[in-house]
Amino acid sequence: MTELKTNNDAAARETSHGQAREKPIRCLFLSPKKPIKHLFLLPRNWVSQLPLTRKNLARLDALNGDSKKRKDSAYFESDTMPISTTASAFEQQAYENGILGPTASRAPHDLGTLDSDDFEDKHYEKTASRAITQIPQRDFNRGLSDPQPDLLDDLVTDTLPHHLHDHTLHGHHSLALCHLAIEFKRLDGNLRQAICQAAYDGAVLVYARNRALAHARANVLGGTAAAAAAIDKAAAETAVLTCVTDGKVAEVFTHHFWGGKYHQSLVAIESLLAYPNRGRELIRNAQDYARRKSYELAALLGANL
Repeated sequence: MTELKTNNDAAARETSHGQAREKPIRCLFLSPKKPIKHLFLLPRNWVSQLPLTRKNLARLDALNGDSKKRKDSAYFESDTMPISTTASAFEQQAYENGILGPTASRAPHDLGTLDSDDFEDKHYEKTASRAITQIPQRDFNRGLSDPQPDLLDDLVTDTLPHHLHDHTLHGHHSLALCHLAIEFKRLDGNLRQAICQAAYDGAVLVYARNRALAHARANVLGGTAAAAAAIDKAAAETAVLTCVTDGKVAEVFTHHFWGGKYHQSLVAIESLLAYPNRGRELIRNAQDYARRKSYELAALLGANL
């Protein structure tokens, strides 16, 4: 077994230029079967374990000859890791960031009816459990991990004109201009948690929609009054929806930005047990409504789909 031995000199300290100075400890790693491989000097106060701090990690990088910035250095810029959407602290952090749940939200005044329509789907897809990674850090998502809805309905970025690819939500083979996210829970799952996750999903989609509308408004400068009026009308609409279900009920929420906060309001609820057809129809109507808004927003941005 390798042992750590130190030489204990009679004089533990020596004086240099009138000041006390600790004498380094000579450390030998000895093995009965192998020759000595390491002989090095350590200051006495380094014998105890160093705390795991950013400064000490930087020192370790320097000792290893790696002076470049770590790839994961973004995590060291703050004192805490992003809070997962499944963590118990997520709801409180989302609230502090200005993402309000149904009880604290202001109800929308401009929501239309959720009717089913027929659409050409060659530009439209669904994606499951994929994190939305292309939203920059703002006050509303500060300290939170990327949202990962159980289901998104959206336009495929690759089918859009190249100048609209900046509105992507993901990386490769991404979706864009989304207006609906769905959160599922099992029958014994936490529906309250799903509603809170949906509030975050909705806030991200509202932010993305408002960013797209700002892009459309910038492009229409100098254009027709009708085009400007269409953008203003779209900006006044409550267009983003989320749906939450645990297999027993389906709840549909609207989301909008007002007063510096993101609001979530319950607008429809149906039982999937007592009235299964009505519950499925509610979800389908919400999907069709969101799809229509996606196509309308793409048109405002100049896409001819």
